Order: sequence, then structure tokens, then C-alpha cells
Amino acid sequence: MFTDKLHETTHNLNDVNLLVNLLSEFNISPEQALEGTGIDNGQLNDPSALVSHQQELTLFNNVRTLVPVKEIGILAAKRSDIASFGILGYAMLSCSSLQHAVELGMRYIDVAGPKLHHQFLHTNGKSVYRVTDQYGVGDLLSFCVEVSLGPVFLLAQELLEVSDITEEIHFTYPEPSYIEHYRELFNTRLVFNSQFNQIVLRDGLLGRPLPKANPLSAKLLEKLCAEATQHDKTSLDHKEEVRNILLARPGHFPKIDQVAGIMNVAPRTLRRKLQMSGTSFQRILDEVRRQLSINYLTNTQFCVDEIANLVGFSDAANFRQAFKRWTGKTPSEVRLEYRGRPAIIENASNENSIAV
Repeated sequence: MFTDKLHETTHNLNDVNLLVNLLSEFNISPEQALEGTGIDNGQLNDPSALVSHQQELTLFNNVRTLVPVKEIGILAAKRSDIASFGILGYAMLSCSSLQHAVELGMRYIDVAGPKLHHQFLHTNGKSVYRVTDQYGVGDLLSFCVEVSLGPVFLLAQELLEVSDITEEIHFTYPEPSYIEHYRELFNTRLVFNSQFNQIVLRDGLLGRPLPKANPLSAKLLEKLCAEATQHDKTSLDHKEEVRNILLARPGHFPKIDQVAGIMNVAPRTLRRKLQMSGTSFQRILDEVRRQLSINYLTNTQFCVDEIANLVGFSDAANFRQAFKRWTGKTPSEVRLEYRGRPAIIENASNENSIAV
């Protein structure tokens, strides 16, 4: 599993503080919220303190367990603002256009401590902001999506000072029981049981100037972002960069020669670098497919034939064999284990989208 970065302390406690403060309104103490995270209560007021993704995921699980309302992820998302993104938020605010802000955000997203893998894509003539599970968060997926896409949606509104910015927003999981909170936050067309978790922007927004653009501030703040991350995309280790490229368009996986071209290295060099890291291109591809498959099985109602296609298999039988090899279990067994219901969905109808 791709957990190399799961335990690295790489980002600030902005989100941790937001959640701890929100839980206090439900009479839940910081000590209860932070139990098992390894985060000391004294770190909450330390601007230099850093936490890992694993610590935040443990906190998320505590939040889901302790708080009596199911919509807590949406409530947390609604509390976010420019400051929630730290220095990156202010750097984006100073950019000349939304396009510039998005490019900056993608370059330094690690400053904000993403819970999911963030991508900005142009697909089918549309500009799309997509998040993909990179760690296998299981039944925390909907919470992670809420606290990832919600703040991004509000940030884009704040950058542009415009409320009507999206055509629709997609979610891979079924419509939640607290759908009215989704409608209140996003105020746009919502599509559930979709292939991706993503925001589809309205046409013509990327080139729009930002009202608070400030070139000098943008340069200074971008420099601070670079110092905070201590690296940019070019310094990712090779296996991490390959994984990110494969995650860019799940189901449409490029060959190793194409990936090497994107990375501007020779295929032979890439194979050698991956071997030195104790892995291979095929192993990374299989892990990406395995993780995506588990996500679809546990968080969507897609039938196995559909999931096979979504992870790049033209034949469902070959997918089942590969999945058994990856996990030691059949797709039906994994779905039953995670969702506690009979695995009879494999022959379900293809009508899986719910528009709200």
C-alpha cells in the first residue's frame, strides 16, 4: 500500500484546530478529540507544530465516533476560509487569475495537508477539480471528501468573489441522509454514485482576474510556500510521481514509456530508479488499481463489471482474478466485509447516478 507519506509530519495544525474547536461546541474536550492521535494538547497553539496524514485520519475517526450528528463533515467544511489554507490560501488570493491560483495551489498543496490526492484536470471540455483516495480511508471517504471539496469550493468562491462557480459536483458514494446540508453548502447540481469525487467548474472562470490580485505579494507568498514544502513536484521520488500520474485519470492508465515521457526521463532510467526504490512500474500500477477497486467496492454501488472497466480491465473475469491476487479475497467478499450486506450487487443495473 502507498503509505510512505502516511506517517510523515508534513503539515500544520489548521484543520486539527478547526475540528477541535468545532467539537467543543458538542461538549467534547480536546483530550477526547485527540485520543490516539499522538497530538499533544499543547501543540494546538504551536504554529511550528506539524502532523501527519495518519494522525489526522485518526482524528477524523474520533470525530465521526464522538459527534452525534452525521453531517459533521459538512459543518466542518463550512467553517473553512482563506486562513484554513494557511499561507497557501493568501498566496492564491494574491494571484492574477483563477488559472494562476489553481496552478499555484496544485504546486504547493502539501502546505495545506491534503487528506486525498488533489488534481486539476481538463476533461471533456470542462475544468474539473478532483480528489482521489490515496491511502485507503475506507468508510471515512465521505467525511474526507466533505472536508476536502467543501473548503476548495468555498475557497474558489472567495477568490473570485462570485457564488455561482460550478455546473455540478460529483460524489462516488450514495446520497447521504443529511442531503439538505449538501444543498445548503454547495447550492448546485449534485450527482451521487458517480465515478469521481469532483467539482465541475463553469466555463470561462479560469481566465477571470482575481479582485485582490497583488503581484508582489504573490511572489513573496509563493516563495514562502516553497520554503514550507522544501520541495516541489520535480523533487518527488520516482515511485510517488509515477503513482500521481497514474491517479490523474483512473481507468486510462498510460504505459511506462508514456509515463517516462511525462516525467522527462528515459523508460530504461525510470525502470532502474523504481528498481532501486524496491518496486516496479507494474507493482505501482497494480497497487493503484487495487486501491481504486476497493474504494469503488466499499463506497459506491457500481457492479463488478463496471468497476473492472473503471480500473482498466476489459474483461471482468480477469479483474476478479487480479483482485484475488492483490487482496486474497474476491470483490464480493470485500464488499460484504465492508458494507455488511449480501454481495448481490454484481448484477445491478447501470443506472447509478442520482442528480439532486
